[in-house]
Amino acid sequence: MKSKLTISITLLLMSVFIAKAQWTELTSGTTMHLYSVFFTEASTGYAVGGVYSPGGMGLICKTIDGGDTWTNLVQGVYVFLSVHFPDANTGYIVGQNGVIFKTVNAGADWVPQTSGVTINLESVHFVDVNIGYAVGVGGVVLKTTDGGANWIAQNSGVTYMLNSVYFVDVNTGYCVGSGGTMLKTTDGGANWAPLQSSIPLEEYLSVIFADANIGYVSGFDHQTFGTILLKTSDGGLSWTSHLNGLPASVALRAVYFENANEGWVVGDGGFIAKTTDGAANWTTQVSPVTQALRAIHFPVSTVGYVVGNGGKILREGDPTTSVSAVSSENQLMIYPNPVSDVLHIHTQNNNIQVEIYNPMGQIVHTSTFNDNTQIPTHGFAAGVYIVKVSSGTDVCYEKIIVE
Repeated sequence: MKSKLTISITLLLMSVFIAKAQWTELTSGTTMHLYSVFFTEASTGYAVGGVYSPGGMGLICKTIDGGDTWTNLVQGVYVFLSVHFPDANTGYIVGQNGVIFKTVNAGADWVPQTSGVTINLESVHFVDVNIGYAVGVGGVVLKTTDGGANWIAQNSGVTYMLNSVYFVDVNTGYCVGSGGTMLKTTDGGANWAPLQSSIPLEEYLSVIFADANIGYVSGFDHQTFGTILLKTSDGGLSWTSHLNGLPASVALRAVYFENANEGWVVGDGGFIAKTTDGAANWTTQVSPVTQALRAIHFPVSTVGYVVGNGGKILREGDPTTSVSAVSSENQLMIYPNPVSDVLHIHTQNNNIQVEIYNPMGQIVHTSTFNDNTQIPTHGFAAGVYIVKVSSGTDVCYEKIIVE
């Protein structure tokens, strides 16, 4: 068997091809604003949001087929504002009135945690399944070292709203927020130091680091109505503006970098732009929507997701194919589809792992095989399932219908 598996998936005689990258609108099934998105792999992800109407309502939804279909997992009375998964099963959500929820079974159950605060928590980020941070209104910073069993308030030294938090390792992290607030810790949050003097009308909305030194901040200037995109190459000691190719006036609500050079920003009016040279130049991408876009995540380099106002969800890339080139010599066939009794999987390779997920994202079958296998499906409830076929780091997905 080759060291890198290159698979072409066919359902009977149908081949799946890698589509040219472009942003397409998906059907979310909601008109609520979506504030955050996180995918644990190319096809499995979560979006959270809600509406601040009297009484309020929050929403957690999940997809296991790359966003083609979404299942509402939780509808609560508080708006959910940020979601982060440190691994495929363990996830955290924070939001309005200090709510924090945790799952340890990939979203099947969400358990509320005690934050000790009643202000809005705007952002959550975990270093691993146990160590995490949440930030929010009034300069609040919370830390847990035991998977959320206890959340301890830390002294940020500011009272401005903190909109975003990101940690590059267990000790080094950054917070950004209103008033041009930039904070850094090098001791796991015990102490936070400002990286610049406050700038009252500058709103920093998102922060991310590509490595220990290179980081980016996006936002908006409320005084000049100017676009903000800042970069550091020295761990936050100095920041420079990088606006070449960006509009003069757009609120950039989220920034995401796949590596030091390749990144995206999203913002108001459905705006999306991409850079391939570390923010030296930006190219506007075609967006199919005009609503404000609030969050972006690329679980793999070839597949990305964006969420925003009005329940808008966008996708770039094809999550049903691996990043390897299509090759007929390593063909995989999955049939029949729809299936009612036995699913057949045929390949010309060895040591292939197959997992089948139900509509809730739960694994209902897992096995390893060589060449061929047959999987009984008569015990599965009728519905749409995802077949995951993998070898090493190469993964392919296919949707099947069980009758």
